[in-house]
Amino acid sequence: DVTNIDSVGLITARTGLKVLAGGADITGHTELDNLNVAGVSTFSNAVKLEGGLGNLTVEGNNGLTITNANPKLIFTDTDHGPDFSIRANGGQFRVRSDSQAKDRLIIASDGQVQIRETLDVNRHTDLSNVLIAGVATFSSNIDANGTLDVDGDTQLDDLNVAGVATFSSGVDANGTLSVHGHTTLRDVATTGFV
Repeated sequence: DVTNIDSVGLITARTGLKVLAGGADITGHTELDNLNVAGVSTFSNAVKLEGGLGNLTVEGNNGLTITNANPKLIFTDTDHGPDFSIRANGGQFRVRSDSQAKDRLIIASDGQVQIRETLDVNRHTDLSNVLIAGVATFSSNIDANGTLDVDGDTQLDDLNVAGVATFSSGVDANGTLSVHGHTTLRDVATTGFV
């Protein structure tokens, strides 16, 4: 058994090296073919996986934990510029386009989801509560089984109402108004022929 080694040159171990309670303090470049750590590993600087070894696999029930005031994962492709990042800060989960310096998706801790820019939905989607703050363009039908509450100006090329339509304010018809069936009108102002 060797209790102490003080070497300034190369040390070769033929059948492996076992370090017990005191630990190993290694200064300088270290190359390891296989590293199996049973406990906690602490890195005070970046950990870089290069070349064909550029995969990180995390196994176990605890997953991968990133602890920081504003933790984030940065995704960089071959041009070495950060493309996207996933961040958590201020009670919000953010998917950010770093190349454009814009948040694309924000999920708040209360469940509110904000989609910045464009949402392209190509299939049937059930949404229980949707708030649109900007312009919404629909290239297909909107099926509103409940209340559709629109505040502000609404421009419709074709409106087909199968049930009752109630207007709490005035109705301004600048074109032809065609009414089929029984109609009760009060306080009607007309200009021209009736």
